[in-house]
Amino acid sequence: MDIYQRSLKSLEWERLVLALAGLAETSSGRQRLVILLPEAAPGELLLANLLLDQTKEALDLINARAYPSLAGLEISTDTLSVLSLGGALSIHELLAVFKLLRISRTVKNSLALLDKTSFVCLHPFAARFVALPHLERDLSDALDEASPVLRRLRREARELGVKVKEELKRIINNLSGSKALQEDLYTMRNGRFVLPVNANQRYQVDGIVHDASHTGLTIFVEPLPVMELSNQIRIKEAEIESEIERILLVLTESLRPHADALKDSLEAAIELDCIFARARLARIMDGERPELAAEPTIDLKSAKHPLLLLQNQTEGKKRPVIANSVTIAGGASSARSLVITGPNTGGKTVLLKLIGLCALMVRCGLLPPVARGSSISLFEVSADIGDDQSIAESLSTFSSHIKNIVDILNGATSKSLVLLDEVGAGTDPKEGAALSQAILEDLAHKGACVVATTHLGELKTL
Repeated sequence: MDIYQRSLKSLEWERLVLALAGLAETSSGRQRLVILLPEAAPGELLLANLLLDQTKEALDLINARAYPSLAGLEISTDTLSVLSLGGALSIHELLAVFKLLRISRTVKNSLALLDKTSFVCLHPFAARFVALPHLERDLSDALDEASPVLRRLRREARELGVKVKEELKRIINNLSGSKALQEDLYTMRNGRFVLPVNANQRYQVDGIVHDASHTGLTIFVEPLPVMELSNQIRIKEAEIESEIERILLVLTESLRPHADALKDSLEAAIELDCIFARARLARIMDGERPELAAEPTIDLKSAKHPLLLLQNQTEGKKRPVIANSVTIAGGASSARSLVITGPNTGGKTVLLKLIGLCALMVRCGLLPPVARGSSISLFEVSADIGDDQSIAESLSTFSSHIKNIVDILNGATSKSLVLLDEVGAGTDPKEGAALSQAILEDLAHKGACVVATTHLGELKTL
């Protein structure tokens, strides 16, 4: 893994996106969110602000209980690709398209009712959803009632089935006094109705033998009067299959001209699902929309660790999550370096991860759990947190930390947020302090925003 991937891992980004993905209503939304990575890079303020505004508007709708539902939308892009490429859709695929049409229409109508000035980001989504009520109605009728021909064929097949069973019962009654039948019942073999006949009484039942028991004492005979009726059922079933294929093809052809519009509608639905999942996460965390500062700035007010809040939600507990306010700002580069000290189990590492996760969240349009009035810049986040001892690479804990820090130093710029846990630990305290001082000064010289934890007295003095 490169330093970017190692940083995401040390900040437990995967846990956050797994929780986020679980809040989506569609499988496509979940698949997209579970691999979510910070989208807006430093300098892409427009994109980041758009993502945050989308989430804030969706949160307002959720709080007002006025949000459109996407539940039940389970259709793959492969289905719509088949439609584009000229293939015929199956009954299950047509049912999925029908659900897409129904949900698309209701969501379009819901979004169109939003006030344009209050929902600047979500109102335009209405134009991306397709509304084809006539096709929706045709699909509904066809899937519910099919065609008159199909209804007739199915009725005739049922009537023939009734005649078969009546004929079997008549034969069983006629043979009830004899020893011809093993049991007074009928069964199925190879898709045909048969009677269990004693092998030594075979001559008493005219028909075709379809099977025999393991012992050979019982044979399964389809009586001749039943055979003709069963053949008629087979013919009807073939006609039914043919009519179904015709109906499916007709319905597919009616949808084919709208394949591109359906694809656009599906994509809009997946995007909207992701937006509302982000909003649901914000609601759980009591997230707020921070201002995005153009200059390197961190001003988090009453910030709480996202994963601790989620853990409380998952476990149904109400353990207090301690809030921290963190401000790192100013013109001089030294003013953007913060060293935190304190006893073990005092929450230093939790605070590092909190800052890092908040910085990553705003790049994805996620509202971090902070108080109103918070602000933060778009940062490239690099972190060296935890014990990364590697046996495979023959690295000690100290060596693995140094390897991470070298990678961080090589990539550090004024757009970097660097998080260092127990910088300089794991070696001789004097050597560690000197090395840590050089690292922090180099990062400060490059204009990076730095948060480091330490027990070293020399760094506290620095």
